Amino acid sequence: RYLIHSKNDYQLTDPIRLITDSFTTSSNSSNWSPFIYNDEVYFVENIIPLHIIKLSNDIQSITLEDKTVDTMTVSTISINECNKMKYCSGMNWDYGAIIPATPAIQVGDEGYLAFFYSSTSYCENRLSYYMGAYTFSTTIPFQLLKMSHQPIVNDVLLYDSYDSVITNDYNITHIYPKSFHFEDANGKIVTTNKTPKYVVVSSGYNQSDSVIIKLNYQNLLSSMIDIRC
Repeated sequence: RYLIHSKNDYQLTDPIRLITDSFTTSSNSSNWSPFIYNDEVYFVENIIPLHIIKLSNDIQSITLEDKTVDTMTVSTISINECNKMKYCSGMNWDYGAIIPATPAIQVGDEGYLAFFYSSTSYCENRLSYYMGAYTFSTTIPFQLLKMSHQPIVNDVLLYDSYDSVITNDYNITHIYPKSFHFEDANGKIVTTNKTPKYVVVSSGYNQSDSVIIKLNYQNLLSSMIDIRC
């Protein structure tokens, strides 16, 4: 659906059916991460391999089961040939399937930065959720550059998570990144044509709360491992 702004009001359009080209969506494709490239919106459909897609600008009406349905075509822009995680140091992400989470934002020529989440089961198939980050190149064909090899979490969240495993009725720990922005050393929001001091991530937590996680930008990049295909 589209959210349309008109006369100080917002309205949702009727549902639009998406028609894919030759690609098949990933089994982990529960979320597409949008980003801006050449003033147009693209999406990260999958991270491993990195699959970038784009919606057509045209809405076409077709008849299905005697009903008129609005449709848009989803096309593949590029697929990174990496079909599994390959860090230059031989490390790996051992915390479940990697799924796109936040929008990706370009930081100068350093690449696009975005966050992902994953989950693993423990203790009778109960789930723990984890957050990581990745970067990819700024031009087509898009290529993975860096990725977290350990979950991003601070001591407060970590200890509280262990407590919640005992006290939470569902025994589920959630750390789910939703969005982020950049700040300078004074806490002022900065544009991406400047190297930021901090990355400030808004994250869901334990299915009941929201937390703000403030990360040093350079430390975040240093914690990530180069990807090699």
